[in-house]
Amino acid sequence: MGKFLSMVVLALCCASLFVSCDSGGTSDGVEFLEVTIDGKTTTTVLDVISVSGDGEYNFIQSCDVEGVNFMLTAYSNLDKLAASSIGEYRFCPSGEPQNLDFEISVYNENYDYAHCKDGEHTVTSIKRSVEGIAVEGVFKGTLHDNRNISGKYRLLVW
Repeated sequence: MGKFLSMVVLALCCASLFVSCDSGGTSDGVEFLEVTIDGKTTTTVLDVISVSGDGEYNFIQSCDVEGVNFMLTAYSNLDKLAASSIGEYRFCPSGEPQNLDFEISVYNENYDYAHCKDGEHTVTSIKRSVEGIAVEGVFKGTLHDNRNISGKYRLLVW
């Protein structure tokens, strides 16, 4: 099963080459990612892509912005996604994809990605918008290189 997830992540990384990202502040209705790593906070306004995986899920991924990469897995059926409850979901998932999994990785001093190893992910809002479903959440945890990470996001699933 690890091979399947590795292939999905690799495909998404390749697809992210076609995405542009701009840094800036956040505002209502704008997709963003705010990340705090060991006390330093960065907020990025995002342009993200939605890549259909196996038909059941969309994989929403950032391009590499200031050394941060993330992926949110969400039902591709928007009615099913809209009916999802707010609350706790998997952070740093392993195994088969599940709805509202959240994964993040950050460049470290060795110019390699430090992936998340444990933590918490809470979806705080799921709302319909003209463009699709807006999902908001917060997360906190530890990276494999033992740095602490926390943040929040607002992403659009279409």
